[in-house]
Amino acid sequence: MTSPAAPLPPIYSHRLGPQEARDLSREVLLADGLGGFALSSPAGVPTRCYSGLAQSLRPPVQRQTMFITALETLEVAGRRYALHAFEVAPGTLEGDGLNLLSHVDLNDLLPTRVQLAGGVRVSRTSFVPHRSGTLVQLYEIDAPQDVTLTLGALLTHRDMHAVCTVTPKLEFLRAGADVTVSGSGEGAHLIGLRVFTPAGAAEGLRPQPVPQRLHYRLDTARGAPDTDRAVSTDLWRVMVPAGRQRLALVVGEPARVGDPWAAHAQETRRRHALIAQTFGATGVQDSVTATLALSADSFLVERQATPSPARPDVQAEAEPQEVTAQATMAGQTPERDAHEDELLVDDQGAAPTPPARPDTPAPVSGLAGEPVRTLSVIAGYPWFADWGRDSMIALTGLTLVTGRLDEARQLLTTFLDHLRGGLTPNNFHDDGSGAGYNTVDGALWLIVALERYLRASSDADFARRHLDSVREILRAHLQGTEFGIRADPQDGLLLAGEVGVQLTWMDVKIHDWVVTPRHGKPVEIQALWLAALAAESRLSQALVQEPAYSAEVLRARAAFLQLWNEEGAYLYDSLTSDGRADPTIRPNALLALALPDTPAVPEQLDAALLTAGRELLTPLGLRTLAVSDPRYLGNYGGSQLVRDAAYHQGTVWPWPLGAYVELLLRRGRVAEARAALDGLVAHLWEAGLGSVSEVFSGDTLTPGGCAFQAWSVSEVLRAHVLVCHAERAAGEPG
Repeated sequence: MTSPAAPLPPIYSHRLGPQEARDLSREVLLADGLGGFALSSPAGVPTRCYSGLAQSLRPPVQRQTMFITALETLEVAGRRYALHAFEVAPGTLEGDGLNLLSHVDLNDLLPTRVQLAGGVRVSRTSFVPHRSGTLVQLYEIDAPQDVTLTLGALLTHRDMHAVCTVTPKLEFLRAGADVTVSGSGEGAHLIGLRVFTPAGAAEGLRPQPVPQRLHYRLDTARGAPDTDRAVSTDLWRVMVPAGRQRLALVVGEPARVGDPWAAHAQETRRRHALIAQTFGATGVQDSVTATLALSADSFLVERQATPSPARPDVQAEAEPQEVTAQATMAGQTPERDAHEDELLVDDQGAAPTPPARPDTPAPVSGLAGEPVRTLSVIAGYPWFADWGRDSMIALTGLTLVTGRLDEARQLLTTFLDHLRGGLTPNNFHDDGSGAGYNTVDGALWLIVALERYLRASSDADFARRHLDSVREILRAHLQGTEFGIRADPQDGLLLAGEVGVQLTWMDVKIHDWVVTPRHGKPVEIQALWLAALAAESRLSQALVQEPAYSAEVLRARAAFLQLWNEEGAYLYDSLTSDGRADPTIRPNALLALALPDTPAVPEQLDAALLTAGRELLTPLGLRTLAVSDPRYLGNYGGSQLVRDAAYHQGTVWPWPLGAYVELLLRRGRVAEARAALDGLVAHLWEAGLGSVSEVFSGDTLTPGGCAFQAWSVSEVLRAHVLVCHAERAAGEPG
């Protein structure tokens, strides 16, 4: 092993003190750009079934978990310290990891965990090299005397959404500094582990696997299966002489990483470049912008698929149903638990090479059945796959604000290439089987995002190439497409909805119950329809072509005026097909008013902002239903049934706050816009570290859902930059 170079200094660093670092409700995410990720608490304690290293077998989906956490035992003068910690039952932890914790630094969002044991300082920096599917832990040990570090792992073999109800049957193969672990049976997966130490310092240990029970407290909180069966084993004993010594553990596909310290320097430079690119694109140089730019990067992922669109799926849930891994999973024995005598060890031969992963997205191929690779957006970590609506809404903040125009173009191409009947995929399935198309707004947000991209890039070639796609979408909506989506011949507004189908972003379906169906003419859908029709006119004129739908724009704009609720001083949430109005107060009115072609006078904007501030605004986003509404549900917690019932019935969402802030700025209310964002900026270090949660309970504002949510990060970043620019223009401190 060559002498490791000193690490590059971070641009921004955030330190968690001992108590903050021990908070097991917080999480650190390291995404790989392929849909896979490493997830843990700052202290390294696994807290949910998604903790550990999830590797994508078909980017960005089909994610499998084999490595949960490293086992580290330090021996100092005959005394042993377990540097790790994991929960085996509620409140019962094995290992000394929490008690030995000094602090955790997040350097450009890469965590360095520092412990002090027997006078020895141990730090480990974790990172996932981009598009590697591999976790690296760099250790630095400062010891006043010779010590010994034993390294091992907690291992499993399952889908990342699952827990094992029986101990998985694993096979081990050692070759020098490498250990390969594989499941058994058809469809088994494997993972590689490699240790880097000074020559002769590491002694390979014969794996002696032991069944291990794990408890996941965050899954308990979600009403999900919270008990897992895994395997623990020691793998190496490392002799560490007095002084400062460095070693590394690489898990996943070590061959893709090479020198782990060089890989860390490369990843650090990549992150510095992302920050610099965002600073240059926004003109805003502060820690919030830097943090959110790095967080935004984690959601942009390679998508590998086949070109043919899938059949529609109208059963999509707000979250995937919790799954329990049964004994018939690959690597498990259906008759009984796989005990220690069933765990195979093989010290012979060379380590098998894990299947190769793609490096960078290639241009989309049009050959039937041939894999294609382009870009998509993971809607939220840890459980979501890529969703169309989320991708198009998040595109502005994730790519345009950050100056990543190439990625914006690739992302648009992904969904333009998957159009079916004028609709974009609502979501790609996590098992890689296809996509669901039950969305009325996905294609409309696509047109809005496309126009924003063209405005930012002046990419006339892309505009020429896809103007026909825009017209195809509009034509399909005018003539009628799936799920009852069609223009109303009476007024030109857009009708949508069928019994049992959810089509807007308020899309929860519990068995046969669509909680917020909003069939008819939802308000934000009408504003998106106007924006899409008007975008076609603007794009056509820019390309010196005759607009195809200018008459439809004028007709729909005139009809939109019927959505204003004079008595409620707000927009109706929807109109039924027979013209009945729903006066429910939701943030959808603000989404509508913030879009560029929505007809509204200043007095209406002021009235809507007043109503929203009174009924919906919280320190962390907007409630999905007015607090005064008798249907309001202020608790988002417990089982999935309870959570889904409240999901859009009072639960707070951060992403619509972007529209609220934009409207405040439009009215010159800069200080109010900054105040609306303050809570979410402070929240960056409360749940998903450096990120923004999916939702919060309406009453207690407890974080819920995914701790790392794409459109939350995107809209908070976009709003923060807008407010910074407005503060500068107004001469206010920013």
